[in-house]
Amino acid sequence: MFKRVPTRDSGFKYNGQMRLSSQMPVVKHNQKPKHVAVGTRGPGAFTLVELLVVIAVVALLVAILVPALGRARRHAKAVACMSNLRHWAQIFGMYTGDSDGYFISEPAYRPDGSLVSGEHPEEKIWYTTLWQYHKDRKLYYCPLATKPEDKSGRNPFSAWHHQGDELPDGWGFEDSSGAKHLYGSYGMNYWIRNWPSGREDPASIQWLTYYWRNANVSGADEIPLILDCQWSGVEPTADAYPPEYDGQVSAEFEYCEEDMKRVCLNRQRNGMTNGAFMDFSVRRIGLKELWDLRWHRHWSAEKLQVGPPQWPPWMRNFKD
Repeated sequence: MFKRVPTRDSGFKYNGQMRLSSQMPVVKHNQKPKHVAVGTRGPGAFTLVELLVVIAVVALLVAILVPALGRARRHAKAVACMSNLRHWAQIFGMYTGDSDGYFISEPAYRPDGSLVSGEHPEEKIWYTTLWQYHKDRKLYYCPLATKPEDKSGRNPFSAWHHQGDELPDGWGFEDSSGAKHLYGSYGMNYWIRNWPSGREDPASIQWLTYYWRNANVSGADEIPLILDCQWSGVEPTADAYPPEYDGQVSAEFEYCEEDMKRVCLNRQRNGMTNGAFMDFSVRRIGLKELWDLRWHRHWSAEKLQVGPPQWPPWMRNFKD
């Protein structure tokens, strides 16, 4: 007879062979293995359709958020630009306060670009004269325009570049030859200057009546002082015409009728720009509104003679 001997693994040994206990599962010979049907999913898995829906939703959110983030970034830079112009308004205010209300005696130019008076030691440039009041290089830049054209800057977002020994010590950048370079993206209204008396010459006496010399005038809140600009200053006349396309600017030494192109810059992409005025206030300015400001003393009378400008297609939908 076979002897039944219990073992440690709960089975039984018969004649030295292992026999499983009744508690362990037994696989039948003809039993088919179970398979997961094609197209079904296990616990916690996604179907292909669900993954495509998620990808589509993410792509839609990116398409909505990226332009919004770009607008928010431009708005933040425009706010920083307004802050810079408020500083410039305060700086001009300090200068006129120290000068009995008078502005800087900048070099004056005729409409053909020639100097009215030649070189005189009392004539100064605004960005060098006002250096003593701030010592902050970042104030010269609008955050929307920090690269000049010779450093891959593109209009209307390019800065201007000056080179010269008249730059104050500690300002600008020196190259290997020791030459000084200055970069910025704000420009002054060059019809604002304290023209020294006794310097009138027959060829320029007509133009000397155009200048604002003192801040104590009526309507100073409509006289632009310093604003976003492609050059360090402008001297436009009422017959100045707008740029034919966004980013068209005048050549370096073209004056008056070309000068409005240097300030008609759609940097904010909303038909607006920023500027400080002769009463030292700061506000946003519509690009079309630039032609309504009083750039010089005879602007209103000249504007009546020449009439409104013909707006190019890219400006027609901007606010009047």
